[in-house]
Amino acid sequence: MWITTLIIIIIIIIGFWQTYTKYSGDLVKKVDTTSSKNTLKPQSIFKVGETAEYKDIQFKVNDFRSIDGYPKIDKLDAGNQFVVVNITITNKSNKKFDYDSYFFHLDDNGKQTDTTESPYNVTDSLDSGTLRKDESTTGNLVGQANTNHQLKLIYQQDTNFTKGKITFKLNQE
Repeated sequence: MWITTLIIIIIIIIGFWQTYTKYSGDLVKKVDTTSSKNTLKPQSIFKVGETAEYKDIQFKVNDFRSIDGYPKIDKLDAGNQFVVVNITITNKSNKKFDYDSYFFHLDDNGKQTDTTESPYNVTDSLDSGTLRKDESTTGNLVGQANTNHQLKLIYQQDTNFTKGKITFKLNQE
């Protein structure tokens, strides 16, 4: 009788362990570089300068700034400025990673817009490409927003909207 109970307990433990390891890779984590060894902590909202990791791909918003467009060339909605977000993406996985600026959105108090604007005076745009293991890229994403509002940069590539969503708070209120 006790052998049957022991076998059932072992099966339950193995089941929990498999479920945990299956879903733990789908967590967005913060890379903590303040200690001597990098550690990962579950987190989904990040500040400028923090590194987020999802499925061994790291995202870091280096900085952001707002600029006015050139009046006769750039088209801005009333009350908006261009928001230029400089970001670094690093592939720490063993697989190739395809990135695209269309996976990012600028959130202006809940109103999300693309980050594919191209004002005349912004260079080094992050467009699309492929990163191999240990490769990284840095570039600018540009969207329109009212810079008096709370702004966020949102990354979402996974078609399952409950997985892999990373939010960077750009300005602190």
